[in-house]
Amino acid sequence: MDNTELKNIIEAMLFISGSGVSAQKIASITEEELSKVNSVLSEIEKEYAQNHGIFLEEVGGKWKFTTKPQYAPWLLKLYPWKGILKISPSQQRFFQ
Repeated sequence: MDNTELKNIIEAMLFISGSGVSAQKIASITEEELSKVNSVLSEIEKEYAQNHGIFLEEVGGKWKFTTKPQYAPWLLKLYPWKGILKISPSQQRFFQ
């Protein structure tokens, strides 16, 4: 499959995954080489780093979309109960 189709499939997988998906799992499901999946993940990561309210990050070997910390005050107005979740030190400055 071409990179555009693979990119769209990976974005859809990551959007619904919640806890993230490993590159190995993506490669297995899509039947693509791991190196190609990693290349597309890198492309998505770069694309979402700018001009988006979310970004792609790898945590514990799994890739997932995460909201950018600077938007936390608005997200907590939408979902106040999420305020009980642990806030990282880098996010705390937005609540001062």
